[in-house]
Amino acid sequence: MAVRSASRALGITIAFALLMIASATSQQPPPTIPSQTLPLKPLPDTPPQTFKSGVELLTVDVQVVDKKGQPITGLKPEQFEVTIDGKKRQVVSLQLIDAATGTPHSSNPAPADPAGAPSGRPISAGNLYVLAIDQGSFRAINAPAAMHVVTEFIKRLSLNDYLGIVAFPQPGVIIDPTRERAPLTAAVNKVVGFTSLTQRPKYRFTLSDAIDVSARDRDALQQVVARNCEPNDLFCPRDIEMEMTSALSNLEAQAVRSLDGLRGVVEMMRTLEGRKTLILVSAGMPSGDRTGARLYLRTNASELGKQAAASGILLYTLHMNTSFLDAFSGEGIPVSETLMREAGVYARGLDLFNGTAGGALMEVNTGPDFAVDRVIRETSAYYLLAVKPEPADHDGKGHAINVKVNQRDTSVRSRKTMIFPKPTS
Repeated sequence: MAVRSASRALGITIAFALLMIASATSQQPPPTIPSQTLPLKPLPDTPPQTFKSGVELLTVDVQVVDKKGQPITGLKPEQFEVTIDGKKRQVVSLQLIDAATGTPHSSNPAPADPAGAPSGRPISAGNLYVLAIDQGSFRAINAPAAMHVVTEFIKRLSLNDYLGIVAFPQPGVIIDPTRERAPLTAAVNKVVGFTSLTQRPKYRFTLSDAIDVSARDRDALQQVVARNCEPNDLFCPRDIEMEMTSALSNLEAQAVRSLDGLRGVVEMMRTLEGRKTLILVSAGMPSGDRTGARLYLRTNASELGKQAAASGILLYTLHMNTSFLDAFSGEGIPVSETLMREAGVYARGLDLFNGTAGGALMEVNTGPDFAVDRVIRETSAYYLLAVKPEPADHDGKGHAINVKVNQRDTSVRSRKTMIFPKPTS
């Protein structure tokens, strides 16, 4: 399914480490290179599932879930609408697959049309997950929440599931996707948090203030000055602007490191074959909400989301929202009257990346157990659709694909880009 040799998995790890080091050297001193990670054991050679019905049909995998994330069973081909590059394609038949075993689900044991039955080649058992942990987005005090995500995810894996772990920026643990539980469990305690945004500012201002002032909003600046400066203090306004500029520069550096690290993960996963699910765990990717202001990283986040979609990645983003905890923490900044706006700034970059990639964003304000449960539940089964192609589809290139279901109160999770192989001779 995903990776076919230990040497290839090892190459992925090294390539990712080099990407991380290259991106980090422009931002900070060279990081410590982590010790060699365990290589992935070879997967059985299981060619992709194909359908035969006079012509070789395209196969499209898609998850369909209800409001609680429970896979919906019993759907029929006519309830699906599939478009490739914006043009409709006929769904000839389908099967609901149990992801843990790679076999037809008991509720949908056979395709609707015998002519579109599978050719007999096995479907790889188990899901392939990669947990990407943006440890530069949260403080050390918040690290246990991220560690808990990893621990709970390991507990809920099926015997056939593969899980890889990448913590970024460097130094961070990197574990190739594996069915072995020991290296995964050992990696939990290596997850840390090291954002530099922990010092109280000298002056009383909010992130919203800093964003507004960077947009040359003179009224916003005057409000901050009136809050902090004596009437005859000529140096105070200048010092306030300098401190706000420094705070925004730190946030921009954090966002760039997050984007660089995440780009390395996406590039790593691009080489993995078959169904692959990325679970991003982050306390936020700061992006401003005002045109003309600092911290405006919308284009960067959106472009990375497009790369993830083009890499065929199914994406889940767990936003570990620590804004309320940080605001009331003894180590955090003073409580802000604009807390909701600032929480939105931290979530905006994640939302742009996630939305462009067609992923599911989950806000985690307390324990992450419900989010982990939801991801595992949603990925436990998927429909394998047999789609009638046009000649131009089978060209070995990436095509934009969109899947809709004619049933109320459902959510559809599918890759936004797929590469369909050239027809076999």
